[in-house]
Amino acid sequence: MEEAELRFGPFTVEATTQTLLRGREPVPLSQRAVALLVALGRADGAPVTKDVLLSAAWPDVTVEEANLTVQMAALRKALGPRDDGLDWIVTVPRLGYRLLPPPAPAVTGAEDRLPTLAVLPFENLSGDADQDYFADGMVDELITALSRFRGFAVIARSSSFVYKGRPIDARTAARDLGVRYLVQGSVRRGGDRLRLAAALIDGEDGAALWAESFEGRLDEVFAFQDRITAAVAAFAAPRIMKAETARVDHRRGGSVAAYDLRLQAIAALYRFTPQDNEQAIGWIEAALKIEPTSGVLKGLLSWALEMRFTFYWPPHDRDDRERCIAMAHEAVQQAGDDAFVLVQCAVAMQLVGEEYERGLMVALRAVELNPNDVSVLSKVGTAHYIGGDLGEATLLFHKVLAIQPHYEALGLLALVCCARSEFAEAIKWADRCIAINPSFQAGYRAMVTGCVNLGRMDEAKKALATLLELAPGLTASRVAIVSPQDRRRGDVILHALRAAGLPD
Repeated sequence: MEEAELRFGPFTVEATTQTLLRGREPVPLSQRAVALLVALGRADGAPVTKDVLLSAAWPDVTVEEANLTVQMAALRKALGPRDDGLDWIVTVPRLGYRLLPPPAPAVTGAEDRLPTLAVLPFENLSGDADQDYFADGMVDELITALSRFRGFAVIARSSSFVYKGRPIDARTAARDLGVRYLVQGSVRRGGDRLRLAAALIDGEDGAALWAESFEGRLDEVFAFQDRITAAVAAFAAPRIMKAETARVDHRRGGSVAAYDLRLQAIAALYRFTPQDNEQAIGWIEAALKIEPTSGVLKGLLSWALEMRFTFYWPPHDRDDRERCIAMAHEAVQQAGDDAFVLVQCAVAMQLVGEEYERGLMVALRAVELNPNDVSVLSKVGTAHYIGGDLGEATLLFHKVLAIQPHYEALGLLALVCCARSEFAEAIKWADRCIAINPSFQAGYRAMVTGCVNLGRMDEAKKALATLLELAPGLTASRVAIVSPQDRRRGDVILHALRAAGLPD
C-alpha cells in the first residue's frame, strides 16, 4: 500500500480528502472509520492492536472499547466480502484486527505457492528484563538468515512482533499471520550460562517438526547467537521442504501445477535411484512446459542430468551432456540470486562440462548469498574438491557436520581424505555416510579406496559389490570420464576400484 493514497483490492483511500472509493465510486464512511482503515492499511497485513486503533480514531480522547467494535462492524459492512467470501477485516483474538491482503488471482498454469514462515518473539524465561535484547536479537538474526532461503517466504518482524509479551497459541498465530510454519523459542539465563530452546511448528495442526536446545556462556553471547542462528536456519529449511514434499505426496496426481511437480521431482531425486531420477526428469520437463523460463526448474533439470553422469546411470537421451550444460548456464542467468540453484549448476559445470574455474566461481557466489544453508555449504565443498582447494573443502564439510550429519559432506570428506592418502580417516567418514544414506555412491567409492590401500581387500570387494548394485554395468572406463580437475584426486579412486575387481 502507498502512503499518499492507500489501495487494496478495488478500494482506494484518498489521504487528502479522507474518503474511501470503490473504483471511482465513493463509499459512505465516517472520518473515524476511515482513520481506522488507514491504520489497518499502513500495517501492510500485520495485526494492529486495539490500543493503536483507538489512538488513531480517537486521538487524545478516552473512549470505551465498544466504540471500536461498532466502527469495525460498520467498516466490514461498507467493504463487503472479498472475492473469496472472506471479510476484508478479521479479528485477531485478544489482540486487535488486521486487514487481509487481496486474494491471490486464480491460476490456470504456472503458479508460485511458496510456503510462508513467521519467527515469533522468543520468550524471556530469565526473570531479567535486561535479557530481552538477546531474545529479540535472536529473532532479528533468524528472520535475516531464513530470508536468504528461496524455498519459503518469511514475514517481516513488524508483523510477528505484535505477539511480544502475549500468550501464543501456534495455530491461532499462524492463522492470524497467514503463515504455514512458525519458529518459536525461549531464552533462560542461569548464572553465567544462557540456554535457548527453539522449535519449528506446523501452523495447521500445531505439531513440532523439529525442536532443539542450545547452551553457551554469557560472555560469548554474540558468538553464541551466531551459532544458534546458523543451526536453526540449517535445521528449519530442509524440514520445511520435507513437510512440503509430504503434502504433495498425499495429493499426488491431483495437481498439474509447476510447483507441485517441482516438489515431486526433488523428493524423487533425493532417493538416488536411476528409476526415480528418470521420473524426476519427466516431472521437471512437465513443469517447464508450464513455466518455460523458470531458472529454478532449469537448474533442477541440470542437476538431474548431471546425476546420470556422476552416478553412472543409463543416459536419459542422446543430448544429455549438451542439455545439462545449457540448462546450467541458463539457470545461472535466470535464477542468479538463488543459492541452491547456483550450487546445483556449479557442480554440473565442473563434472559434466569440465568448466572447473567457472563452476567454482558460481559456487562461491552461492555461499555469499546463503552461508546458512548446509546443502549449499556441502555443495561448495564439493566444488572445491572437484576444482578448488582441498583445505577449503575440508573446512566447509566440517562446518556442515558441526550442524548436522549431512551425507554429502560425509561422503565427499571421505573422498578428500582419499586424495590426501588419509585412508583410515576416509573409511571412518565413508562408514558414517553409508549409515546415513546407503544409496549415496561417494561413500562406497571412498570405502573401496580406503580398504584397498590398507590391504583390507575383503571389505573393499564387499563395498564394490554394493556400488555395482547402485550402478549396474559400471566400468573403469566410465569412472575415468568423470574426474576432478586435478586428475590425481580421481586416479586414486580409479586405481582402487580396479584393484578391487572393477572391470575396464
